[in-house]
Amino acid sequence: MIEIVLDSVVLPVASGTAILLAPRLPWSADAGRRVDAWTGPLACALVVLLSLIMVEGRTVLYLGQKWEWIAASALIIGIGGTTGTAASLSHRSRHRAILLTAVALSLVILRFPGYETLPARLVATLVAVVAAFLLTTCASREPVRMPLALALSCGSLTLLLFSAGSLKVASVAASLASICALAALLAYLGRGFSAGASFCVASMTLSGTMALYGCAYHAQEAVSTQIYLLVWATPLLLAFAPAFRSPRVATVVVVIIAVICACAVGGSVNFTDALEEVEETSASYTSITERGMDGTRALSWHHAVTV
Repeated sequence: MIEIVLDSVVLPVASGTAILLAPRLPWSADAGRRVDAWTGPLACALVVLLSLIMVEGRTVLYLGQKWEWIAASALIIGIGGTTGTAASLSHRSRHRAILLTAVALSLVILRFPGYETLPARLVATLVAVVAAFLLTTCASREPVRMPLALALSCGSLTLLLFSAGSLKVASVAASLASICALAALLAYLGRGFSAGASFCVASMTLSGTMALYGCAYHAQEAVSTQIYLLVWATPLLLAFAPAFRSPRVATVVVVIIAVICACAVGGSVNFTDALEEVEETSASYTSITERGMDGTRALSWHHAVTV
């Protein structure tokens, strides 16, 4: 298990970090002026793709199974987000349009069980586009806290998926959480560095695909579906913090996000453990009952033969 984690997390995150820092190192920017890394979406996509390849092999790129379309979503948001960021250098008004289009395409192509119909996919796409729109307005103002909030969200999704038994996608979510946490650390240490709004949008879009995966494959009850969506949506709380124009308020919001995620994960894990105990008890009772019935039948048959 440790080897799987190292292969599916460490190498993808190291490669994504190199892409994220390629345009400009955090310590080489002009003092007092943050510069967004235009390779942010590409770094997120690379992390997810490499992590998928590490846990599933290159066959994941053939998209033979429905859940493997997460790789296609990563490719779309990586190329589209990077193109939109590059376009903003000359035509700033096109940036948001291209980015939101990439978000929509990366969600509408998914056809997870229970979300295969066009109305269901359109609803998921609309939610993702609205979330991306809210992030683009505040991510640049919160270069440290927003990636940190995304790291908390992705890390919580990792625990939810792991407790549900999905080690593969949990490893991918862990890789995404790690690159978000690293982006927050780099922005904190380098006063001229920012992962950028496109990075945050790409991260939340990809975490949305994994939350949708959890809803489709591992939601045993309606409350589980709500927990996946709640954990995914928590970073959006930070979108309203700039209205108060206070760094302390933003910090408090991050703490609230951490508390919500912790409570959601803790409640879900306890629910899963309780459900497993009930199933084990039921299985044990059924096994004992069947053995008792078999013994009764054998005794009756023996009695009949003897008579």
